[in-house]
Parts: sequence; structure tokens; C-alpha cells
Amino acid sequence: MRIILCDNDQITKLDLPANVEGSFFLNAPNQERSLVAINSENGKWYMISNADVVITYNNQPASKIEVVSHCLYGLKAQGKNYLVYVEDSYDSSICAYKMLDSTITIAYQNADITYNFKYIGPQSFKITHNENGYNLSIIKDALLFKNGFHLKESTTVLHNGDTIFFYGLKIMVCNNLIIMNNPLGKVSVSNKLQLIDLPYQKYTPAATDKNDHVNLYDEKDYFYKTPRIRRYIKTYYMSVALPPAKVEEEIAQKIQENLAILY
Repeated sequence: MRIILCDNDQITKLDLPANVEGSFFLNAPNQERSLVAINSENGKWYMISNADVVITYNNQPASKIEVVSHCLYGLKAQGKNYLVYVEDSYDSSICAYKMLDSTITIAYQNADITYNFKYIGPQSFKITHNENGYNLSIIKDALLFKNGFHLKESTTVLHNGDTIFFYGLKIMVCNNLIIMNNPLGKVSVSNKLQLIDLPYQKYTPAATDKNDHVNLYDEKDYFYKTPRIRRYIKTYYMSVALPPAKVEEEIAQKIQENLAILY
């Protein structure tokens, strides 16, 4: 399960483990304190508010509420409003469509891409495509996030790979294709979009090497406890020979010459 926190600037994600166990904290960017706690209880996840944060669901406040996929929650903390959308960690509903028209609209109803999610209301936008690429235009107060950041301009250019997030609906443009998911089957399309099969390469497991299971070590090569490491000093005895006698005579002679000069 993935928790998506939307504020006025960007999206923050929190992935919860498949094994429902533990406690986690949902943090907003650039905030020292966590917004809410998400705890496991009897095989379910629950979001728990505190004295500084109010949780709402269906416009009703709640101090503790179950976290369910494809639901939308509201948070209010320190004068700021947040939206929390919950989705599955793996989305198997992704499909690709070919645009048969230069313009498609996205809205709650009466659109080329209809997203029947009750919280959208009159929000809508459109995507146009021509030889220069894609453009997105907001028609009616749509809360959109482009590549994880709040789209505050009314129009923007879309490049290949750009992804639009719209209350759980994800739309990515790639060449002349629209790739998007279908949360809970709430998305329907008009005849301006043609469903296509994406080409893919079938996975073929590599042949198993006959030496993969050769035992390279036996039991004597493993330690059953931490080995004890000892340090000790080993002493070496070395014999140093005296300098040759001729060298000593030369040194003595130089000393006498120096003394004679001094006196």
C-alpha cells in the first residue's frame, strides 16, 4: 500500500509493507514534526490524528480511521490543508491508448477520458497533440501534479515520459500514446482513444549453470563462533659487524690533523 500526500507544492509518498505490522509516520516536506501516525491493528492500517492535525473523511472529522486503497482523506495542520490518496503498491490496470484526435478532455463526466471519482466535481483539463508534441491546458480548476510537483500554470508543455497525477489517475505521454491506469475500474474512454497492446519481450530464465550448485566449501571452512584474534611480538636478534680498521685509522689521522691546526 502506498500513501500519497499532496500539498500545495508537491507529492510525498510513503510505502507501507505488505505485511501489515508496525508504526509509521507521514511527514510533510520541510516540516519538523510528523503530521499523522499510521499504525497496524488486527491486520489493518489506521491513520491516527493528534492535537495539531485534524483528519477528515467525507467531510467528517475523525481521530482514528482505517486506511483503505483508492480513498481520499483530508488533513488540516497549522493552517495548511493536505490531501491523502491511498493506492496499491502494484498497479495492474495500466493500459496504452493511441490518440485518434488532436485533443482529448479529462473530467468527471462527458469527457473523452471520464474518471468517475466523486471528489473531482467540475474539475477538468485537456491534452492536445500535434507535430510539435503535447500540451496540457486546465479547463476548470483541476488539481494536477506533473512529475510529482503541483502544476500551478494553466498551460504546460508535456514531454515524453511526463506523468500527470489527478486524484489517483495517472496519465503519461509517450510519442503518440497515452498510457494511464484505471483505479477501481472508474475510467472510461471515448472513441478518440484506441486501446493498443504494448510490445514486450517475454522473460526467459537463463539456463542454469551445471556448476551453480557445486559445494566450494565444507564445514571446516566455517566458524561456529567468532574467531579469537591474538597479537604477539616476535623478537629477532641481529649481529652488527664493526667497521673496517682502515676506516678507523683514516678517522684518527684526520682528528690529529685538525688538532694540529688548532694549536
